[in-house]
Amino acid sequence: MRYRPGRVPASVRDRLHDLVETSDRDFVPPLSWRAAIGESTWAAQSLGRGVEPYFASLMTQAEIITAGCDRTIVGFCAFQYPHAWRGRDYLYVSTAIIAPAFRGRHITSRFVLPIVLTALRHRVPILAKTWSSNARCVRALSRWARVVESLPSDRSPGVDTLYWQFDPGVALCSLMPRWAR
Repeated sequence: MRYRPGRVPASVRDRLHDLVETSDRDFVPPLSWRAAIGESTWAAQSLGRGVEPYFASLMTQAEIITAGCDRTIVGFCAFQYPHAWRGRDYLYVSTAIIAPAFRGRHITSRFVLPIVLTALRHRVPILAKTWSSNARCVRALSRWARVVESLPSDRSPGVDTLYWQFDPGVALCSLMPRWAR
C-alpha cells in the first residue's frame, strides 16, 4: 500500500512505529538520535526523546510504501518529492526498514518500481544515502545507482555517508525481464 504524508491510518502508523523502534539501533547513527528525515547533521538533537521526532517527520513529510506478508506489514520505504540537493530537485528515498525476521528476502525490491515510476512521472533522478558499513543496503543500491558523493567519517570514525543517485530510466530497464529488453 501507498500512503501520502499525513494520511497514514492509525493501525498502519502503529505498525510503522513498531518497525522504527525495533530497527532504531540498526541505523548509524540510531534513528533516536535524529530530529527528522533527510537530516545531514548528527548532533543527537533528539537524544532522550526516543524515535518520536524522527517518526513524526516520517508521518508528516514522506510518502510511505508498505510491504506485507500474510496480512502483516513487514517493512516500509519512505520518500520525499521534491527534495533539493546540490541545486537540483530529486525524489529522495529517506528510509527503508524491514522487520528483522524478514530481512534477506528481497522485500526492499518491492519498493523499487513504485519509486522509479514516481521519479519518472516527475522527471527527476532518485537520491538515497546510507552509511558505508551498511553492506546489505550498499549491495542493493549498487544494482541501480552510483555513488555521487562520499563524506568520510561523517557518521562516526571510519563510517562514511554515501550519497547515491539513480537514473530512473536505467533502473526501470533493469527491472524488466531480459527477454523484454
